[in-house]
Amino acid sequence: MTIASLCDKSVDHYAAVRTTGTAGSAAFTWPTKTATLSCRIQPASASELDYAKKRDTEISHVLYFATDPGLDTRDKLFFGSRTFDVKAKATNTDEQNRLYKVLVQETDQRQ
Repeated sequence: MTIASLCDKSVDHYAAVRTTGTAGSAAFTWPTKTATLSCRIQPASASELDYAKKRDTEISHVLYFATDPGLDTRDKLFFGSRTFDVKAKATNTDEQNRLYKVLVQETDQRQ
C-alpha cells in the first residue's frame, strides 16, 4: 500500500488574496479555487493538540498529503460542507518528500 493510496479524500484549495478593507485596513478574501488536492483527513491527536497549543495555535485536524501541497497559513480548504483554515505550512514528516502533514482548524465559516 502506498502513501498516495491512503489519500482518499479530495479537498478544494482556495488561496488567500489580500485586499484593502473599507477603512483602509488589510483584509483577505478567497475568491477562486486554485486546486483540488488529494489528502487524508484525521482528527488531531493529543500530542498534536499539545504541540499547537504551545505555539498559540488552535487546531482540530491533521491533513496528510503525498506531495507538498504548497499551502500558506491564510489559505482555506473545503471538503464538502466543511471548511478548514490552514494553521501551519506543510511539514515533510519523513524527510523523504513522500508524506506531508498540515495542521488545520475546522470552522463554520463557508466562503
